[in-house]
Amino acid sequence: MDNEIIEEVTAAEPEVRIVKIAECGSLSNRSRLIYQLGVAVNGDIQLRIFRNSARGYFCKDWVSWALIDMQLNEAPSFSSGDIQRLLFEGKSVNSGAFAVGVLRNEGLVRNVPDSLRCYERLDPTDWLAEIQALSHAGISLSELQLPVQPVVVEKPAKKSAKKPVKAKPSDASEPMES
Repeated sequence: MDNEIIEEVTAAEPEVRIVKIAECGSLSNRSRLIYQLGVAVNGDIQLRIFRNSARGYFCKDWVSWALIDMQLNEAPSFSSGDIQRLLFEGKSVNSGAFAVGVLRNEGLVRNVPDSLRCYERLDPTDWLAEIQALSHAGISLSELQLPVQPVVVEKPAKKSAKKPVKAKPSDASEPMES
């Protein structure tokens, strides 16, 4: 029966209005991910990885929050491999880990204490309210927009610790030729 529900939710590519585009590090921090959050015509919240700064392949399909939430509720803790198997079976093996990176960045999961590879679900109430507020405000971003980069003010370069080289004094006793 659960398989029937999963097939229903993932059967067709939804028409999605993008309400948020953001960037985060992958779980390994070897690449930067750009992801999109959107709302389908039926009101279902959707998530997808859009770009990876490294060479790793990933699935660019929209994934329903309802499906993600259902899977996260099934187990008290999970790994990125579990997410890969449950949400991205037969897709690029990076997809599960990238999705967990996005979920972590959105405050929906966190590492289980004393574990680097296990995660636990967090309360999505505030996140759902944020996405609904963006949707109700009529936000509609272009797929090609990039996340807004924070302004970074660079500190002036430190002065070199080396002593300046002194110029040789000219010998004033030599006559100048004309």
